[in-house]
Amino acid sequence: FPSHDNTTMNTTMTPPKPAPNDAGVSAILNMPPCAGSSNVQVRISSYGTNTLTSASINWTVNGVLQSPFSWTGSIPQNGVSSPITLGTYTYAPATNYTVTAWTSSPNGSTDGNTTNDQSTVNTATAMGGTYTIGSTGNYTTFAAAITDLQTYGVCAPTLFQVANGTYTETLIIPQITGSNSINTITFESQSGDSSQVLLQSASTYVLYLNGADYVRIRKMTLQNTGSGRVIDFANSAQYNRIENCRILGFNTNVNSSTYYLIYKASSSTSEAGTEIRNNVLQYGAAGVIS
Repeated sequence: FPSHDNTTMNTTMTPPKPAPNDAGVSAILNMPPCAGSSNVQVRISSYGTNTLTSASINWTVNGVLQSPFSWTGSIPQNGVSSPITLGTYTYAPATNYTVTAWTSSPNGSTDGNTTNDQSTVNTATAMGGTYTIGSTGNYTTFAAAITDLQTYGVCAPTLFQVANGTYTETLIIPQITGSNSINTITFESQSGDSSQVLLQSASTYVLYLNGADYVRIRKMTLQNTGSGRVIDFANSAQYNRIENCRILGFNTNVNSSTYYLIYKASSSTSEAGTEIRNNVLQYGAAGVIS
């Protein structure tokens, strides 16, 4: 019969000791970039037991090597640098980019662990500045502009000036990458006359702010030509503003949320910072319900 060995072996794994000189790029900053010339910035980390006092930082954009940066300073073990500007790069509008940065020669020595040297960001040029919507504009429809906002995000205040005319569209604006109190997103009548730009739909709503933040709708007419609402706020759409607009709903005496002009779709989410001001509200079962 075969013998059985009931001996149990306990093995303790000892983690490798940190190398004396070990650095890496821990973050690539200012992404997504705006079109045009922008600073390329990174943070580097010291992983070695020696204080990091120098390193070469190499970087590429879409595989093209850029001028290396010679960094000097002082970072203790497990410390992180302040932002380091490697140089500038001129980005084309609406273009995809891969930015890679890595360190070499920490403290003028061989890096003891090259697996943590590099960071890579896949990004695309963000939107910023002024665009036009209309038959001869940058965008012929609101929906096309919103698609680009979703795809590229924003990196600066972004204004869409809307040419006079009627636009039959049902719009959903989700949360847009990069939008904040500075990088607001504004849609407004190019002429400044709210009666000359009509955004209309016969759907459940005309405009649905689905978690969108820092959106401004200014000096336009929004009308539901069917039997639905005009504007819905949902999923914590915050810090938005509707001003100097004409909000026209379904002409009815029925008190139903189906016909509210401006409606908060869920009582369980916060629409903090929302401003509804200087508008004309007409028809509908109620004006503003939150």
